[in-house]
Amino acid sequence: MAHGPISAFSLVYAARTDTGRVRARNEDAVIIDPDWGLVVVADGVGGAHAGDVASRLATATIANCIHDHPVPRHDSEQTRLTIEK
Repeated sequence: MAHGPISAFSLVYAARTDTGRVRARNEDAVIIDPDWGLVVVADGVGGAHAGDVASRLATATIANCIHDHPVPRHDSEQTRLTIEK
């Protein structure tokens, strides 16, 4: 039995952030991990002290939690058998 992803499609990832019209620095953060099918986006809190740090910390924390505690995945045959029961 193969133990790969159960998917009939593939995803193409892209991200872009912008400082906007008011802020001097970009406070947005994005983490993309195609191996995990993971996209995490945090919009910085405009004008808050260290909003850029907060958004980077939030995305990194979420990504680390996903990597450290992955959701169990089944192969397609096991999934089919489970659904048919």
